Amino acid sequence: RREGIDLVLTGSIESSGKGYTIKTWTLYPTKSEKITEVFQEITEKSEVLKETYKLANQLASKLGGVKLRYKSHITTTSLEAMNAYSKAYSLEHLGKEQEAIQEYLRAIQEDPRFGKAYHNLAVVYYNIGQIQKAIESFEMAMAQLDRMTEKEMNAIRSSYYLLIGNYKRAIESISAQLKYDPLRRANLALAYFFTRDMKKAVEEGKRALELAPKEVYPRYNLVWYAMGAGDFELADKEARTLLNQNPEFADGYVCFALLELIQG
Repeated sequence: RREGIDLVLTGSIESSGKGYTIKTWTLYPTKSEKITEVFQEITEKSEVLKETYKLANQLASKLGGVKLRYKSHITTTSLEAMNAYSKAYSLEHLGKEQEAIQEYLRAIQEDPRFGKAYHNLAVVYYNIGQIQKAIESFEMAMAQLDRMTEKEMNAIRSSYYLLIGNYKRAIESISAQLKYDPLRRANLALAYFFTRDMKKAVEEGKRALELAPKEVYPRYNLVWYAMGAGDFELADKEARTLLNQNPEFADGYVCFALLELIQG
């Protein structure tokens, strides 16, 4: 409770006579007493992810209409692919691009039609300057649109607009997504940066950082936005925080060195 955690969410997947039983429940962090529990029986392993989303909504309802703030549905039926995707996503946002690439490739190997994995792989390639590989991965993602949810399709299209330099369409597309996916603010800030609207880039960059304060790229990008806006005090502050949180992130030292050079 001292960490500000009011509830702990846990769950299990167990083999049963005719298939699998998925259970999820909440606990108080200071004791093992269950607050509420939901479960679902399924016959096929491929149904696990779909039913898990349904259980999450049921659990939120039982807790008094709690809203799932960043809920999203990622289209894959492979648990192995989803496991690799989750690892890759975490590595990507810790600035460990090469490791993230390997996990995204593993996710794609497990599910060759996993569009969101192709999309995120393209973003990582773009971030490290491998533009041709980024384009190829985006094209593979776009080829899976018929299998995706509307949210997935919109995210991929807006990222593609960024890649090809259609920043006006990117801003329009991302802005429309914010009501159900606030984390897209990071891309909105980037789009404003590319249009040289540094004031807007800093504004949206700060909001993106508030949503993900421990991730590398929201803070790293904000350093560049602040420098572009001439706010070297903010840039210096965020660069120092970035390196304190992620001392192995080499690009952070480039930012810091550039700031030192600019400020003399």
